Amino acid sequence: MGLRFYAAAPLTTHDGYKLGTFCLIDQKPRYLNQDQKLMLQDLATIAMDEIELRLAARTTLAASVRRIQELEQELAATRPATPQKE
Repeated sequence: MGLRFYAAAPLTTHDGYKLGTFCLIDQKPRYLNQDQKLMLQDLATIAMDEIELRLAARTTLAASVRRIQELEQELAATRPATPQKE
C-alpha cells in the first residue's frame, strides 16, 4: 500500500527564506477542511519558531564563549609575570 495522503505547509524563516515543508502523510486517503489547513500552517509556524530559537541560542552561546576567551586573554596580558624560583 502506498502513500494516499499528503499535505504540507512551507517552513519559511522570518527573513523570507524557504527551508522546506512541514508535512503530513498517510496510507489512507484523507481530506483537510479549512480549520485543519489553518492548524497545519500554525504547526509549521511553531516548528519554524523553534528552529529559529535554537539557532539564536547557539549563536548567542558561541558569541559568549568567544567573549570569555577574549577577556581571559586580556586578563592574562595584564597580570605581572611571576618570578621564577631557583
